[in-house]
Amino acid sequence: MNRLSQYYDIAGRVTRESEFDSQLTVGGIIFPTSEEDKVRAAVGDDTPKWKNSNPESLSLIANIVNRCALYCIVLKIKKSEPAWTDFWNGGERQYQYMSSRTKPKPGFAKSGNVLKYFAFGRCSAIGLGLYLKSRGKPIVLDANGFSVLCLRIVCDTDIQGQENQELFEENWKHWCSATKLTSHFGIKPYLDAVEFKTEQEENVLILPDYLAGYIHYSSDPDRIALPANLSPQDANQFGEILSTYEGFNLIEYSFDEIFPNLTR
Repeated sequence: MNRLSQYYDIAGRVTRESEFDSQLTVGGIIFPTSEEDKVRAAVGDDTPKWKNSNPESLSLIANIVNRCALYCIVLKIKKSEPAWTDFWNGGERQYQYMSSRTKPKPGFAKSGNVLKYFAFGRCSAIGLGLYLKSRGKPIVLDANGFSVLCLRIVCDTDIQGQENQELFEENWKHWCSATKLTSHFGIKPYLDAVEFKTEQEENVLILPDYLAGYIHYSSDPDRIALPANLSPQDANQFGEILSTYEGFNLIEYSFDEIFPNLTR
């Protein structure tokens, strides 16, 4: 179990306005990399995305999660005020400052992109910590006696543009070298790959798409539309199955971040 794959997807609008979405929702699954082909085969080529889901696809996803023993994490990030607006204002000031002094313009510094880095990173950090607590440390050791943990990270294409994607990967490399997993728990992480895919390119992403989509809807069903082919009863039944699954974790987070100083 020294190689893990993590797949993540975001539901909700990563926008300053919150009248339609009062939160962001990040769904993720974690499982041994050696099981990837098995999971891909289980999802198949015809499973629709959450927005086009139906009772049959809900049943299929619930069955895959259980049968493949996938570890599931969903992070709900509430757009709490005034922190949410302050974050966007701080990002806009820094972006304008940097844009006036650099060419090309630093798209990575836009508030929306920084929020996506944060959302994926926070969900992954929580999910990985819970996974290791539940499933235990890797058993393969390096020459220094540290447990070797190789990570493959696959995200939906919410983060777009080569520069933004490269920066996201650099953040992961920095985390692997600086994480306290090594000093506190004797686990040494390495980055196998960071990839950005669509569900058409990587069908495993349909799994976190359903997790994020369902939790996002169920958090505010009066304002968030249910997929046209589902009834509230269908969605509630799916939610009941998830809630009783031992490997499913729902974390709620009230946003209180301060926009980082990127002008140093």
